[in-house]
Amino acid sequence: MVEGGANYDKLKVRYYAPDYRGVHAAKDIKKGETILYVPKNEIITLEMAFASPIGAQMFARNFRQRLISPKHSFLATYIMQERRKEVTPFDKYIDILPKAFDNFPIFYTQEERTWLEGSPFQDQISEKIRDIQQDYNTICSEVPDYRQFSLKEYSEIRMMVASRIFGIQVEGVTTDGFVPYADMLNHKRPR
Repeated sequence: MVEGGANYDKLKVRYYAPDYRGVHAAKDIKKGETILYVPKNEIITLEMAFASPIGAQMFARNFRQRLISPKHSFLATYIMQERRKEVTPFDKYIDILPKAFDNFPIFYTQEERTWLEGSPFQDQISEKIRDIQQDYNTICSEVPDYRQFSLKEYSEIRMMVASRIFGIQVEGVTTDGFVPYADMLNHKRPR
């Protein structure tokens, strides 16, 4: 990121456990001060996903209007394609993305899901699993190249996308995307 022109000297990463980290202030930050700068060439946008080889096929079939989670599906597709390339401008970023996904509720074991009995969360997990399966089946039925991605891989990357992307403006265009380092910033709800 530094080689690409990013600046994040006011921030630091803390590791709480091997697969659990967070971003903290490295020094006092004044109101209105820039805490993170990531240049456009370091950002993966939804438009890049639309223009990718498989993304273009999905775009041509109007999947932006037909999928349950179109933004997540397009960006997941982009990441899965880039992961298969020997060289990509985003290889360092893609390399640091999570490899394990068992902390996402849709991947909980049956035993772990029993801990949630009696809560509405059980139904939400089941609904999310059905939605992902439906989007995956819809894409596979019309874009044969998509079958190179397994349902498991698609589910994992789609959940990773949902936990990392956010809305941004790039050159006046409102879009969604991956912004390295910023994707680790957490916030309270409501934002």
